[in-house]
Amino acid sequence: MAQRGEFVPAGEKERLEELITLLENLRLRTRLQANTISNFRPINGFLPKEKEKIIRELQYIIDNTNEEEMVAYRNSLKSLGMDENN
Repeated sequence: MAQRGEFVPAGEKERLEELITLLENLRLRTRLQANTISNFRPINGFLPKEKEKIIRELQYIIDNTNEEEMVAYRNSLKSLGMDENN
C-alpha cells in the first residue's frame, strides 16, 4: 500500500488509540514520558503502577476533544516544520 502511494497516516485520535493498545499489552516496569510539545496533552507515569490512570487520561482526551482541534494543534507547531499557513 505505501509503495503504491496509498498510505494514509493515522489520525490524531487513532494515534492515541494505538498508544492505549500498546499500554494495555506492555508487560514491563518503566517510566512513560510522553511530554513533548508534539503531544496534544503531556502524559507521564510509571508502569505498571499508573497504567490504568494513563489509559483513562488518554481515553478522556479521545472522548472530549474533536479531531479538528487536535489537527489544528499539531499544524501550529513550528518545531514540526509546520506554520500558520498549513
